[in-house]
Amino acid sequence: MGFWWDIALNILLFIPLGFLLGRKQAIAIGLLLSAGIELTQFVFRLGVCELDDVLNNTIGAAIGSLLFKKFGKRIEQFIKKHSE
Repeated sequence: MGFWWDIALNILLFIPLGFLLGRKQAIAIGLLLSAGIELTQFVFRLGVCELDDVLNNTIGAAIGSLLFKKFGKRIEQFIKKHSE
């Protein structure tokens, strides 16, 4: 679709990973997972291997981790309250 759309999708797709991990390691895991995906694309010639995808995916994981820090306790309290 376009350059900015690709960037937005790469960021958005890794936000849930960062949110689910919810800690500082989320950024490192996001980086390693993204690098693994790009390496696989390069080795097996699938899709396009781009280093900016690694950066954007890592940013997405970092945003997810920050969102967990901001809203994680509230969500856990809400779930606990409504599951009893």
